[in-house]
Amino acid sequence: MIEYSVVHIYTQDAKPKFVGCGALVEGGFIATCRHVWRDAGGDAAAEVKVEFPRCKDDQGARISVSASLVDACAGHPDEDPDLVLLRPKHVPQQAMPLSIARAAPFEEGEGFVIAWLPSRSQEVRVDGNLASHVGLDGRREFSHANQKKYWLDRGSSGSPVFLKGGQQLAGLASLAEQGDEPQTSDLHEAFIVPGTVIWKFVERAVATPIAQNAAVPVERFDSLLKSLGQEGVSALELPELLEAAIAAMRAHAEERPAASNQGSDISETIQAARDAVGDLNTAAALELLKAKRAEISDLRKDAVTREVALLREQAAVERLAYDHAAAKATLTELLRLDPDAIWDWIDLGDLWVTTGSLAEAQRAFQQADEAARRQGDDRNISVSQDRIGDVLRSQGNLPAALDAFRASIDIAERLAKSDPGNAGWQRDLSVSHNKVGDQGNLPAALDAFRASIDIAERLAKSDPGNAGWQRDLSVS
Repeated sequence: MIEYSVVHIYTQDAKPKFVGCGALVEGGFIATCRHVWRDAGGDAAAEVKVEFPRCKDDQGARISVSASLVDACAGHPDEDPDLVLLRPKHVPQQAMPLSIARAAPFEEGEGFVIAWLPSRSQEVRVDGNLASHVGLDGRREFSHANQKKYWLDRGSSGSPVFLKGGQQLAGLASLAEQGDEPQTSDLHEAFIVPGTVIWKFVERAVATPIAQNAAVPVERFDSLLKSLGQEGVSALELPELLEAAIAAMRAHAEERPAASNQGSDISETIQAARDAVGDLNTAAALELLKAKRAEISDLRKDAVTREVALLREQAAVERLAYDHAAAKATLTELLRLDPDAIWDWIDLGDLWVTTGSLAEAQRAFQQADEAARRQGDDRNISVSQDRIGDVLRSQGNLPAALDAFRASIDIAERLAKSDPGNAGWQRDLSVSHNKVGDQGNLPAALDAFRASIDIAERLAKSDPGNAGWQRDLSVS
């Protein structure tokens, strides 16, 4: 079905002229070569005609639509590829947007091009090899040595390239060296705009209107986009995640640093970092925090608590930027300095759950439990046991998970009875009942869920404006 992503590009005039090819990619964009766009007469104010050769209307005719420029992909200091992104006015239902390669292993090796040969009015598959080497112009070499097979033609530019057996777009054919007669020449070399380059501009095109709505330069999203791209987030998912990240950053910026005896300079640095986060400038926030850490490390070697406060804020900023690897490294350094920091162990465990290592998550939650026991902190022993139970359940160890949840609920019940007016402890008990209900047989589960909903209803009625408690009631 990848063939349904291929498009043909024509001039937009009374007698349209074929000029090259392109591909429909995730996000609803058409990616093609900049020289194809120019040959079609396109500029920022003009449109070109785009044909989906495999997509037919009710009368069996090929579907054609106009498309306008979204990004000329030019003028960037690091890259100036032979690439543009277009937005078609309409995408046929049969057309299949291609996922784009995010890393080199998905765009090098044995591959093929789905190419249109204008000289023969024919679409062909051209097999070849995508080199690991990327040239100074950012293009990857594509070649084959079998002269008995078809080769790229003038007008094949923009044709999509794939690895054998792959579905991701590995790149676009940009330049073919073929001599005077492409099908008989001994020279069979071409150059490809890599998929990884195309993805950078697609994600920027998706992010630009969101940045405009947030009243910040799109460059502020660079590190965030890099992190999300490494996690394989699609262009379809990207807007929602970016908007959620913006909301989380600005909510974090509204939180004032807690009063402490660590020194006003630490609080001022954290506040300045949060101001930067509120402006969606996580890079600047991290620079402030790291610079202060370096300063206090030089001036006061024994200032562990001061550095821990900065590390905690640094990890929070890294999580907001979806840089999970950096956040885990920062929390690991923090916990080396302060192994009794219960909630930093829990945060580290949560990050390991997010990034897919349940064994590491369990180890972190166990460390949180041990730290809470050293401090006689019953509430956080209960929280740690809940997290341990979640991991055990995900690992398929249901009996051990139930034991952990029951250990948690025993503590939660004792705390709730000791202070019936403590809404936080009442909620902990409701959550614990829910977790036990998830594990038990049906009658026991029903009893646990009823106990949970009784508490949730009571809390929701006590404060109808508390959205969190209203949500708890809905979940119960």
